[in-house]
Amino acid sequence: MGMRWTVLVVLALACLPTGSLSAQRQLPNSLASPTKPSFTNFIGMKFVRLRAGSFLMGSEMPLWKKFKTTAACLASRGGRSNYQDSSCEVNHNEVVQDKETPRHRITILKAFDMGLHEVTYGQFKKFIQSVGLAEDGADAVFGKNFREMNQFGDDVPVVSVSWNDASDFVRWLNKVKPPWDGGTYALPTEAQWEYGARAGTQTAYSFGDDPAAVGDYGWFEDNAYSDDGYAPQKVGSKKPNPWGLYDMHGNVWEWTADWFNPKYYSISPPVEPTGPLIGFNKVYRGGGWYSSPADLRSAVRSAQPPENRYNYVGFRVVRYTQMLVSELKTGRPKLR
Repeated sequence: MGMRWTVLVVLALACLPTGSLSAQRQLPNSLASPTKPSFTNFIGMKFVRLRAGSFLMGSEMPLWKKFKTTAACLASRGGRSNYQDSSCEVNHNEVVQDKETPRHRITILKAFDMGLHEVTYGQFKKFIQSVGLAEDGADAVFGKNFREMNQFGDDVPVVSVSWNDASDFVRWLNKVKPPWDGGTYALPTEAQWEYGARAGTQTAYSFGDDPAAVGDYGWFEDNAYSDDGYAPQKVGSKKPNPWGLYDMHGNVWEWTADWFNPKYYSISPPVEPTGPLIGFNKVYRGGGWYSSPADLRSAVRSAQPPENRYNYVGFRVVRYTQMLVSELKTGRPKLR
């Protein structure tokens, strides 16, 4: 009966109408999610439990982009040739990109733990040391500028790590974790990442639509400057989002598990999407210390080859425990 119930729940959630806000409010994550760390692992990484739920992923296509001509756009709005509607006027300053559209409803069926912030250099050093590398030998493995790019302290996000490097770190966590840690570590899927970044909101940022407030929540081109130049900053030193997650806007871009396809949102499964099966580039999200406020929006996507390393890209880790079917029935989380 357990398996049958799970299948029925999946089918029911998959059939939720894409535009139904009432359906979203009926799911557990429309309630306030825990805002304090629910788990700390053996190397001090802190995690917050995010409940199963549903959200609107991506951005709305600007109205003027949907039509070949302004006249066609106006006609769709019931307007005449002399009718003025600014939403039909070409806006070359529009920040929404085609690869963020269409906006679509996604259901996260399983509760999971998300890292409180990006993986720090101090945490990554434990991986380096555990596999037998001296810190001064890391350049030979992670690139000749690795130590130089990570000279800003143990509490700063690790950077100049490729998607492959991040995956190696995750494999190491799963291999050496102690018996009391029953979880499984992974890079977040793109959907999981945006789910955590939005934290129950539908605005451009988790704090609203006004980019003027981004400096309170993230490090970016206007505030990530010091005597050493532009650089990543200490994690958790800005305000968290409504679910208690830090640095989802800015500091460093974060690798996700997914391959990139700019048209994927048009064919994305509605339940637990994991991205295209193949590709050339891996998705990273969130914006970084050199980014403009527009690139710190929750929906922004970018991608690069999995072997490439950049001084503005790091990563965040998620952790899975057993599926909490009871949450789908009661809407109450069980922290384990």
